Amino acid sequence: MPQRQLSYPLVLDAGCGQGKAFRLLIEHFSPQRLIGVDAEVKCLQHAQAEALKEEIPIELRHCDIAALDVADASVDLAGCYSVLHHVPDYLALVDELTRVVRPGGVILVEHEKAPQYWAPSEALEDFLQGAVTWPEKRWTRFLDPRRYWARLRPLLTWQRWGNPRWMPEGDLHIWPDDHVEWDQVEARLLAGRCEIVRVTDHLAYEPRFDRAAWEEARATLSDTRCCIARKRA
Repeated sequence: MPQRQLSYPLVLDAGCGQGKAFRLLIEHFSPQRLIGVDAEVKCLQHAQAEALKEEIPIELRHCDIAALDVADASVDLAGCYSVLHHVPDYLALVDELTRVVRPGGVILVEHEKAPQYWAPSEALEDFLQGAVTWPEKRWTRFLDPRRYWARLRPLLTWQRWGNPRWMPEGDLHIWPDDHVEWDQVEARLLAGRCEIVRVTDHLAYEPRFDRAAWEEARATLSDTRCCIARKRA
């Protein structure tokens, strides 16, 4: 059965980063216009290059991701891909998504760790530990300066001297005692007059995984969540 073509005239990419999701949003949701918002100027500079490749208008805005520079009830779909764990007050961002989406519009929160990741089963732990494909070891690896730099570089990163949890990509909520709490996310969506349409969990693929092992495990294991909500009219 062919999939029904979805169309949302104005789509918001909240936390667009370098614009890598623009093409997917356009292919799946057929917007007439797209707004990309991010707090990092350097990311928006890369996103501008991605925007120039597309055939629809893409407007980029620089602002605090938890205080979106977007009017109330003005967008048809607000997408937030792998962003919540970067935002200090990620629940404020969820509130902003409900604010800017029009009645009947859709909120898509994708690629955040699922509850199963923080309380994994033995099967999931075994997969995550054993699925990584390591290159064949050769004696010439000792001649590669990159091996030594990879070990030395973290010791020279001054941000980690005072904060052992500092991460170069700004990951904040990625720890067992500090991560995205899905019950709170859903509570904020409901408080913003949204209904939860669908929640799906899946096993995220990483290039370092053995592909065959991942294909086999994905049928029974999951570690990543996607949540779709619709704002009530």
